[in-house]
Amino acid sequence: IVDAFNGEGVGNKTPATIRIVIGKPFWKQIWFILLVGAAFFGVVYGFIQYRTSRLQRAKLQLQEELKEKTKEVVANAEKIHLINKDLTDSINYAERIQNSILPNVNILHETLPDSYLFFQPRDVVSGDFYFIERIDNKLIIACADCTGHGVPGAFVSMIGSVTLRNIYSLAKWQWKTPDQVLEQLDEEVQNILHRNEQQDGTDRRLSQTDGMDISLCEINLDTNEVLIASAKRTSLVRRNGEMEKL
Repeated sequence: IVDAFNGEGVGNKTPATIRIVIGKPFWKQIWFILLVGAAFFGVVYGFIQYRTSRLQRAKLQLQEELKEKTKEVVANAEKIHLINKDLTDSINYAERIQNSILPNVNILHETLPDSYLFFQPRDVVSGDFYFIERIDNKLIIACADCTGHGVPGAFVSMIGSVTLRNIYSLAKWQWKTPDQVLEQLDEEVQNILHRNEQQDGTDRRLSQTDGMDISLCEINLDTNEVLIASAKRTSLVRRNGEMEKL
């Protein structure tokens, strides 16, 4: 409000007024707030889209890698299956060979009707073997436990079984008692398994502990005399109603 006066001090009857309006700064304007808000949401949306795009690319990459790995796993599984099939077929064939080498149990049952034999390999092929042979009036029975099990034990058992059979095939010309047979068996198995030979600079000898524990029994069917020789095996004898451990 402005009052004006002349030189005589007389003022105007109606004061002059001036209306001054101060506008809001631009950062408080609606349009600026909306623009900032839109920009903020645009940045957030753009960031979300960027992250989503990266995750999708990473997902596609992982899927491609997973497909490649799956192909490798499937291929390796097929190879393993073929290898396993070959090994299984070989072991099953080895079982048939081992069973063909083992003697006929009917010899034992026909000679000793009340006897029995229990043979249960832990694996498909066994590291144990039994030997039954009738020569004239003598029945030969052996039980052997070879070092190792599975295929390695089966190899040793086949060596022992065949060697023992060869010894008794020659014993018809010069009879040997069980202790003499075991001595010869030990010597021949040592020669087979523990040769002091080196090939290509590599020591291929087995350990001196590789071999077998065995009990060998000779029964004279005419006199009922029993001869037993054992290597690290225990024999049980029932005599006069009592059990004796040898």
